Amino acid sequence: MARPLKFTMEGVEEARIGEAHKVKGHERFALHVRAYDGFDPSEDTLYARVEAAPDENGAFARIDRGSPYFEDVLSRQSEDIQTVPDQDGVYASYIASNSYPVEAIRPRVVDHSGGFQVDLTVFTTGWAESSSEYREPGSP
Repeated sequence: MARPLKFTMEGVEEARIGEAHKVKGHERFALHVRAYDGFDPSEDTLYARVEAAPDENGAFARIDRGSPYFEDVLSRQSEDIQTVPDQDGVYASYIASNSYPVEAIRPRVVDHSGGFQVDLTVFTTGWAESSSEYREPGSP
């Protein structure tokens, strides 16, 4: 059984592709997006997602369920991001999904209109696994 993982891209100020991580044995994924330092969801553009591949050097692509109703399952856009209570100028959103047979994933900021910062945090776990403790990739 694979141990839960957590990895983060912090302070992103433009469209950017994050580092790929091996996730064999994990099939539950979550994405937390936090926008701040000038983000305005009514005026700014932000599109962030988790991408998957058969291996860490493979052709990464969006995670898609094959449904005509859901084009990009693990993603957040400007309109999905809400104000964080008691934190002026901070906005956040979270989405999770499971049952993905992939070997590698990476976070990606696909579109960023500029003038603000964004943090992406990706969480992964295996089926029926406790997610109370996450480790950084490469740690025991």
